Amino acid sequence: MANKWDLKRILTVSLGVFWLLDAILQLQPAMFTSAFTNTVLAPILQGQPHIIESIIAFGINIFSGNIFLFNLGSAIIQLLIGILLIFPLRDSVQRFGLWLSIAWALIVWIFGEGLGVLFTGNSTFYTGAPGSALLYAILAFCLLFASFKKLPLIAGIVFLFGAMLNMMPMFWQPTMLSMLAMTPSVSGVLGTFGSQGTIIGNLIAIDMLICLGIFLILVPNRSVAWITILFLIAVWWIGQSFGGLQTFPGGTATDPNSAPILILFLLPIFFNRKSPPVEQRAA
Repeated sequence: MANKWDLKRILTVSLGVFWLLDAILQLQPAMFTSAFTNTVLAPILQGQPHIIESIIAFGINIFSGNIFLFNLGSAIIQLLIGILLIFPLRDSVQRFGLWLSIAWALIVWIFGEGLGVLFTGNSTFYTGAPGSALLYAILAFCLLFASFKKLPLIAGIVFLFGAMLNMMPMFWQPTMLSMLAMTPSVSGVLGTFGSQGTIIGNLIAIDMLICLGIFLILVPNRSVAWITILFLIAVWWIGQSFGGLQTFPGGTATDPNSAPILILFLLPIFFNRKSPPVEQRAA
């Protein structure tokens, strides 16, 4: 088994903690009622292409057939994944947990997050795209195939993809001002620009993602990592409302949203220390 404090172990345990948190959220009382299907699952059908809508609706209908049983089963699976990743008895057990993590994360991403609503035209990085479950699957895949040192590069690609999402036509409409300027103070500043406020706000939102994405891909150093972490914390607070965790235990939040898991993607930067010269090591 790898050293307790090496990068792979830290990432694996962190992913397990996320799954345990999701399991706890899945056990909230409201999750066993129609409130979950009405407020979480049903909205992801809006604006989906017909084929995707049919697939997601099929899954939701099965889940709705026995909400209590399927919700309890979901929580148990997530609890199991968390335990396997945090307390592995053998490497094979941990690998099984990672494979299970990928499989379940993709199921959640498709039927619980509507593929991150990427095909609706109103998906944005600032509210969670491309979906936290997909990021869980990517992280588990990288851990399985020892490519976790490429996570900062993947984060950069996610940022650039997020910038592309905000280039969709609806994000240039005046009605999107409140989404782009996510606090009253920013909204007020952009509002002084009148009809140009939305354009300015969206340009800022896009430029920030492009700049951080390029830096993470080309120069993933610690300064870039810290700036990105601060940016993600702001996004988690302002755009993602802490994933709705503040509503626990009476809410229907299912996970902390995408910003916290993306912070994990930056950890390899802090472990990327070059070996000292041979003569220095010999001394």
